[in-house]
Amino acid sequence: MYRLLQSIPFMLVFFYSSFAFAERYSCGNGAMEVQCDADKCESSESHTPMAGGVDTSTRKISICAYSACWSGKAEILLNDEDFVVAYGKDLRPNNATAGRATIVFVIDPENLGATFNGFGFQNPMSCSVDK
Repeated sequence: MYRLLQSIPFMLVFFYSSFAFAERYSCGNGAMEVQCDADKCESSESHTPMAGGVDTSTRKISICAYSACWSGKAEILLNDEDFVVAYGKDLRPNNATAGRATIVFVIDPENLGATFNGFGFQNPMSCSVDK
């Protein structure tokens, strides 16, 4: 019983940090696209914008790129006042010809800038908070 009482402050902090900063972020890369390989990263002259986001209360993560969208639950979700980091693995596509995807969003909740990593891209994105 004593161990349980000792763990209550930790459980409250975990509970608070999981829900205190719950938001739904919608992000896109309308300005540019960056593709990297082992040697360098380059911005593309022309690109098809991506759109997606993270819902921290439901752990939903999604991205639409080119002719398909992928969505699922974030396997890892860090959500605090400094960053939102959402990692989705084996996300299901809405298109039967597309394979599964693994993606990561890193979002700054203060300035709403983000980085999307997936499909060989490391894209800067702008986000908005949906209330």
